[in-house]
Amino acid sequence: MLFRASCFFLFTVVAAAFGEDPRDPISQSEEIFSPDSASITESQSPSDVPDTEFWQGHLDPVNGRGVINIRTLAGVGLVGLSNMEARNLSYHFSLGRFWAVPPYSAFRVWSEGITDFAEGHFLSVNIGGNLYTHRFETSPYFGLGTGFGLADGANESATGFNLSASVGIALFRESDRQLELELENKWLFGKLRQGLPSASLARLAVLF
Repeated sequence: MLFRASCFFLFTVVAAAFGEDPRDPISQSEEIFSPDSASITESQSPSDVPDTEFWQGHLDPVNGRGVINIRTLAGVGLVGLSNMEARNLSYHFSLGRFWAVPPYSAFRVWSEGITDFAEGHFLSVNIGGNLYTHRFETSPYFGLGTGFGLADGANESATGFNLSASVGIALFRESDRQLELELENKWLFGKLRQGLPSASLARLAVLF
């Protein structure tokens, strides 16, 4: 009888020494971080992760930070010039560099020329940025810019700082070729006889 009790006691001690304690933090960590319970496994592609955690093409899949995309910007548009004695519909041409800082902002530097191929001309060099309302591939945005410009009317010209404000919609933000449809107003703070030169334009820009 004493022999059986001793064997039972020894068996209990051995089981306690080598068995897993359910309160053991190591056992718990192994269970929490097991492949079956991980929230994102190696077999998942970025598109399987919810949009709130990963924006395909613009967030680093390792640290989740925004990846700055640098592109060239080229645009054309139609313009109405004010206080410059321009009698015809004018045309807009722009070229610059564009730094997208996803998912909600972008910075740009560009030069532009506006002409009616007759008497009205508007030249400027600008810096500015966009603020996007959504993180999706298609998103409206608001833009502001400032720079230095030259306005040339029929018989006089003016130079000075200019200010621009714009609204638009960005298309194909995740692709290598992006489009912007934009409405912009621009004012030059160099007074002509008729007042401050200004331009109202509708522009199509390609980012590549």
